[in-house]
Amino acid sequence: MKTKHQPHRTILRLEALEDRCLPSAGMLDPTFGIGGTVSTSFGKSTEADAMVIQPDGKIVAAGSIEIPQTLNVGYFDLARYNPDGSLDATFGSKGEVTTKFGVRVSANAIALQPDGKILEAGFSLTSAGDAFIIVRYNTNGSLDNTFGKKGVVTTIIGQASKARSLDVETVNGVPKIVVAGDVWTTSGAGVFGLARYNLDGSLDTSFGSGGEVVTNISTDGVSFGLASLVQGDGKIVVAGNATIPGSREFAVARFNTDGSLDATFGSDGVATTAIGLTSQALAVALQSNGDIVAGGWGNRTTEFTLARYTPSGALDPTFGSGGIVFTPQANFLNGLAIQADGKIIASGGGRTGNAGPSTLARYNPDGTLDATFGTSGIVTSTFGTGNTAVVLQSDGKIVTTAVNNGNFGVARYLPSDPQIGWFTASANPVTAGSNLTLTAGSITDANPGASVTQVAFYVQVNGTNTLLGYGTQTSTGVWTLASTNTFGLSAGTYTLFAQAEDSYGVFGDPVAITLTVN
Repeated sequence: MKTKHQPHRTILRLEALEDRCLPSAGMLDPTFGIGGTVSTSFGKSTEADAMVIQPDGKIVAAGSIEIPQTLNVGYFDLARYNPDGSLDATFGSKGEVTTKFGVRVSANAIALQPDGKILEAGFSLTSAGDAFIIVRYNTNGSLDNTFGKKGVVTTIIGQASKARSLDVETVNGVPKIVVAGDVWTTSGAGVFGLARYNLDGSLDTSFGSGGEVVTNISTDGVSFGLASLVQGDGKIVVAGNATIPGSREFAVARFNTDGSLDATFGSDGVATTAIGLTSQALAVALQSNGDIVAGGWGNRTTEFTLARYTPSGALDPTFGSGGIVFTPQANFLNGLAIQADGKIIASGGGRTGNAGPSTLARYNPDGTLDATFGTSGIVTSTFGTGNTAVVLQSDGKIVTTAVNNGNFGVARYLPSDPQIGWFTASANPVTAGSNLTLTAGSITDANPGASVTQVAFYVQVNGTNTLLGYGTQTSTGVWTLASTNTFGLSAGTYTLFAQAEDSYGVFGDPVAITLTVN
């Protein structure tokens, strides 16, 4: 059946129909775990703070626990999940790995080497002070004894150093391990700290000073590097905060591959942004055009705050208001990810002492909330009391770690919903009691593995939506519903809706036309 657009018809995309239960983009993935979530107990109170997805689709979550009632005992924890959310029994002990350390332990980051070995980084208190800790595991979860001392590398920079982020970069064809965090120098200053390691765990002496870099970007001597990434050209971006008297600011620094500050970025390699009186960046992500998105909280509140910088380090005026976006509906941003279409995913929510819910927000490339995602761009979940990290699978599904009652929490969300490209009536205006066919076409669904299962057609009468019937698929992406009596509609003007549902039970946005019956 051939259909064509009629220019005088107005096609509207509206909010979901109120009289139906309508999961949308951002719905928990029913094919993962139990209803989209997984909770893993290590037999002690712990939480997952970082995550990576292997090329085979397996998910590795990292976290830690310090047992206060046991002197000098803390653990780095790992769990590996199959793509369906079940624990991978080939990894460690039934999918779990714990590595014992001393007191004040925190595992904050995870990364994969090109050979599939797993790196976990954080810090622990040693006899000489807080130290960067890096642990490398073989693909089966065992400690890799070819790395450092029995799989562990410990580095103290200054008086104390805490690793917050971990990346693997390739320098002249050779993989290197880059750790970023905060350092307290012997003079008492808090600074950005970087260390780069060779694959055997030794410091890479071609980087900075003996493999280490400390950078004070604050006027009063306190700044912290809290997140990092490696650009495609090997330059390293570190985001965090810098304080000046009476204010704390977003801070982003970019380093060349040798560890020197990149003078082409910001002011001598550093960009700082005052967002209200108090702000700090806790996550950073790179867009395909080289723009850098930093996320955290600002304006002396806990609300999601994003700032986007051009590759030169200037705030991007096309993003939000002067390069900055606030989202009062969401709190405690902890993670960022960029979709292939340029949309930005931010994760967060209440943490310990700050009751949830776990929260995701999706933004269009211009910084506006994406209305096709969740409720007006935001998804909240009662699973856990806050999302700690977010990553994207190769198929676009959104995976988060969560604080979940002392257990590792992992949740997976669907990224999309079925979309109707156009909606027409075979005659408009139409004579009451005559034949009428409604057609919805160019119907697509970007949810991985999903297919459109039905298209419902509705009419709105006096503010009430009434089902006319379910369509029949007549060709690829085209569904029709026919009536021999104009669906019993008397003379008047009506709003008709078409809405698609997919095999996950996700409903798309309804599409509307105005129909005149004579």
